[in-house]
Amino acid sequence: MMQRFMHIKKDGSLELRGDPRFLYQIMVSTRLMLIQKSGHLLYKALLIAARYSVCRRQFSSISGTKVERKLLDY
Repeated sequence: MMQRFMHIKKDGSLELRGDPRFLYQIMVSTRLMLIQKSGHLLYKALLIAARYSVCRRQFSSISGTKVERKLLDY
């Protein structure tokens, strides 16, 4: 797949085919896509954690009772 952009000669030297600016543009666009996707996945994980903490009950609030406080109220 990368043979479009680079070629290795018999002596082991590397020959760059095409414009280096084009290769750099591909690299930058790939990195931007990774950043955007990771931000979206982080948003989804944070949403799940926040919803869980709203419903989860833990830590008894008054000594002597069995009523537990919500995790978000702690």
